[in-house]
Amino acid sequence: MILFSFLAFSLSLFSCTQSGMHKRVGPAPTYLASTAEAEIERGRYLANHVAPCMACHSERDNEVFAGPIVPGTLGQGGETWTADKGFPGYLTASNITPASVGSWTDGELLHAITAGVHRDGHALFPIMPYTVYGKMTELDAKAIVSYLRTIDPIETPPYRRELGFPLGKVVNVIPQPPEWTQSSGESPLERGEYLSRIAGCEHCHTPLKGKTIDTKNLFSGGHAFPMSMGIAVSPNITADEGNGIGYWSETDFINKFRGYQAQAAKEREAGPSDPNSPMPWFAYASMSEEDLSAIWVYLQSIPTSPNKVETVWELR
Repeated sequence: MILFSFLAFSLSLFSCTQSGMHKRVGPAPTYLASTAEAEIERGRYLANHVAPCMACHSERDNEVFAGPIVPGTLGQGGETWTADKGFPGYLTASNITPASVGSWTDGELLHAITAGVHRDGHALFPIMPYTVYGKMTELDAKAIVSYLRTIDPIETPPYRRELGFPLGKVVNVIPQPPEWTQSSGESPLERGEYLSRIAGCEHCHTPLKGKTIDTKNLFSGGHAFPMSMGIAVSPNITADEGNGIGYWSETDFINKFRGYQAQAAKEREAGPSDPNSPMPWFAYASMSEEDLSAIWVYLQSIPTSPNKVETVWELR
C-alpha cells in the first residue's frame, strides 16, 4: 500500500514536470505554413474576427468601451493579467509578430496554439485558450499560422511572466495533443456550435463549476471577469424570454454586433457610468453574417435557462 501510494505520488509529480508534459504531448509537428492567398485570408478572418487572437495579442484602447485595437500594434502583445484582476501572478500576452516568432518553425507555432507548449519548453497558461484551439479543424488552425507569418513585424522588449509555486508546476498538467475536429459544420446548427466554441461564447457565457464551465448550464451567464474598474459578469444568452435573449430576433442579434462597426462605437468612452466590457465587440463586429446567423441558430437550439444575472457590473 505504501509502495502504491509512493508510485501514485511520483507519477503525479512527474506529470507536473516539463519532461512529463513533453512525453505526454509529444514534439512539435513538422509542418510548412501555406502561402496560398485563400488560406492566409481564412487565417486573417479567424484570428481577427472569430477566435479572436489579435484582440489579446495587440494593444487595446481601454479608454473606449470594449477596447478597440490601437492602430499599429497588431500582434505585438502586451495585455496583462495581474493581481488587481484576480490573477495569481503576472502574465503578458506575447508578441506573435514575425519580429518575435519569426525564428520559430511553423510546427512550433502550431504546437503552441493548439497544444499549449512554448518553443522554450514551458506550458502556456490556459488564459490562452489552446485547449479550445486544439479542437479546431486542422485546416483552420494551420490557416491561422499561415496568416501570422504575414503580419508586420513589431519589435518589443521581453514581456514579464511570473507564476509562483505550485502554479508554475500545475500548468504543466494541462497541455494535451490536439484533437482535431473533422468538420467546421455541414449545417448552420453544427457550424454555430463550432463557432461558438472557438469564439469563446461557450466559455464566457457559461457559469463556472469549480475551475471548469458548468456544461449543464451552457450560455446561462454569470461568469465573472475581474477588470481594473470592477467585476464584469456575463449575461444569460439562452433563448429564455424573461432572463435571456428570447425576445431578440435574429436581426437584433446580428445588428448588436454590426453596431460596433459604426464610428459612434469608436467614440464611446468607458468610465464609472459606462464600465468597460471584456467582450471584444470590435473583433466580432466583422464576423460574416453567415457565421453570426449560424451562432444564432445554435443558441436557439440549446435548452433555455431562467438564470437571472442580477447585474453585469460590480464596481469597485
